[in-house]
Amino acid sequence: MAGELRVTEVDGVPVYWVPGERRMRASLWFRGGLADETLPTRGWWHLLEHLALHDRDTIRAPINGRITMLHTTFDAEGEPDDIVTFLQDLCGWLGAPGFGDLEHERRVLRAESARRRPGPVELHMLWRYGAQGPGLVAYDEYDCKPPIRSGCGRWRRRRSRAATPYSH
Repeated sequence: MAGELRVTEVDGVPVYWVPGERRMRASLWFRGGLADETLPTRGWWHLLEHLALHDRDTIRAPINGRITMLHTTFDAEGEPDDIVTFLQDLCGWLGAPGFGDLEHERRVLRAESARRRPGPVELHMLWRYGAQGPGLVAYDEYDCKPPIRSGCGRWRRRRSRAATPYSH
């Protein structure tokens, strides 16, 4: 039956999907986000997301990454074969990350951070939680040397990830 949620597992990762007939969208989710950072490592999840997606965007398969309070997601849209290739390449990088673009992506994040100012929600999070966990959203992403390899290791933990391909 079309529209019915299906669940399977691929290499230990739960995959939730709904069959469809059009272009496919997929999201790979990891449990790890802004609330898991510390003040000295503020921005390292964002840096990992940028490194993982560096040079992967194409006109055929647009992609995006997103860091939320509790999750990091990687999203793609395209033909099923393009989605499979994207997810395989992304998971390959996460399993054996390369850091050749580290300095470039650090410059990109510095530029992004320079344009961003905390709004009312971010300031309320800071007032409630202080300079930790959710309160860190009010702080700039510092130009730190983040624990990149340990962050990638966290993404490989079996129970911290899920995939959600779907058609629209």
